[in-house]
Amino acid sequence: MRFRLDDPLGKRPPHQVEGVVPWDFGATVGGRPQPFDTRDLADGLHTISAEIVLADGTHRIVHARFLVDN
Repeated sequence: MRFRLDDPLGKRPPHQVEGVVPWDFGATVGGRPQPFDTRDLADGLHTISAEIVLADGTHRIVHARFLVDN
């Protein structure tokens, strides 16, 4: 799964690529998933996009907007 942050058109390389579950956009430390730290983002609206490759080889892109107020 390819994740993009604030790049819904996919013009830049993915922010993160994950090949195994959990699909969580967070980091992995010592083999354990860690949550994404929004303190690295400016306050305001952001968009996260996920490109999903389905079993039949087709791709789907989904987007979600979220508000950061650190």
